[in-house]
Amino acid sequence: MPRTIGLPTSNISEVSMKLMSNKDQRIVDTEIEIFLYWKLMKSVFVDYVIISTHSVMLHNPINIMLKPAVLEATMWNEDTEIVRLLAPDITFV
Repeated sequence: MPRTIGLPTSNISEVSMKLMSNKDQRIVDTEIEIFLYWKLMKSVFVDYVIISTHSVMLHNPINIMLKPAVLEATMWNEDTEIVRLLAPDITFV
């Protein structure tokens, strides 16, 4: 039994491929290339959806809500208190 290609042209066997003209073989090859490119692009699209979702769901809340809250909490006691807390040595202040 002849083996089939297994792509969009899966009903074309190796024997029938050999009987085709060069032009027809090139058309089949182009169909296979387009199918494989589409398969790759679907994968890339899904990856971009995952990356975008991760950015919106994780990074945006941190940058929009958490950073201002942390800044507000640390600025509660004026700048001199922060300098004292972050100074490497007490004599620095």
